Amino acid sequence: MPIVPNSLGTSALASSSSSSVSDFTIGDKYYLTQQLLDTVVTNINIILQGSGGQSITWELRKGPDPSSVGIVVHTATTTSITSGDSINNITTPIIDAGDHVWFEFTSLAGTLIAFNATVTF
Repeated sequence: MPIVPNSLGTSALASSSSSSVSDFTIGDKYYLTQQLLDTVVTNINIILQGSGGQSITWELRKGPDPSSVGIVVHTATTTSITSGDSINNITTPIIDAGDHVWFEFTSLAGTLIAFNATVTF
């Protein structure tokens, strides 16, 4: 499964990192950032673009090696194309120094045009 980097790269003191994925395959990894210092995920905001009726199950993962399975930070199913999801109660919010952070999609129903995400640290 490929790791698809975004334009944000590595950030030591990032207050947030964003990614928009419009061409994806279930099971692929979409790289978000690498944290150089210990940090905590405080919010995940997801907004979908589509024609309605779609549902996507996603996982935010972390680990020292993004080619590995990693550890699930949070998992959820998002369906809304209007308000999206704003998640403040993160399952495993601590990101260790050196950890990479990425999204992985586990299931999709309907037609999804784009998955837009902002992770606040």
